[in-house]
Amino acid sequence: MIDVKILALIIIGGIWLATLIFVGFLAFFYSKKHTPLIAERKKYFQDFENMKLEFDFKQIKPIKINWQLPKGEKILFLESDIEMNISTKKNKQFKNMEKYDYQADFLDDYYDNESFLPLKSAYKLFLKSSANQSKGNIFVSNKRIIIQREGQANLEINLNDVLKAYISMIPNRKTLFKGVILHTKKSVYDFLLIDPIIVLIINNLIKGEKNE
Repeated sequence: MIDVKILALIIIGGIWLATLIFVGFLAFFYSKKHTPLIAERKKYFQDFENMKLEFDFKQIKPIKINWQLPKGEKILFLESDIEMNISTKKNKQFKNMEKYDYQADFLDDYYDNESFLPLKSAYKLFLKSSANQSKGNIFVSNKRIIIQREGQANLEINLNDVLKAYISMIPNRKTLFKGVILHTKKSVYDFLLIDPIIVLIINNLIKGEKNE
């Protein structure tokens, strides 16, 4: 008859070995799934840094559209058929902004840090798409941001309500896509596969608003 202590050691050893194998499998699966995405993210960030070096806000030309704008307003960016997600419920990392009363220095350090939590948390093993996604068009003027969504009224965001825009890898359809996050005082907006120059345009506009 097997001694109880030996039996206990065999059971514990078996559990430990099974756990080790399971963790190893998860690590392999994670690496296989996310290593290409992490490389893509690094390239996306590097390309954006190069874009920033060449960007000149004064060279942005107004874009003509087929509807009339108020006097003095001009469209500086537009893109159509963009997949987007709008969330009015902010998670922990966005709520941290409120503790610092949206101080400019803190925001700049927070967004420029590669370990920014929304980016870091996107690299989960199993990615989920948002249930609130839709498609639409986005317009950025020198006064506001206009979002047109399918079957819904236009959404207008005053530049005074925008905290910052920044690039990110955004979960969608069980993978990650290059995208842009727009963070306002009330909501967080994700835009997939959009020209990242929108980030530079918006951040220059809100910087001008704060300096007026």
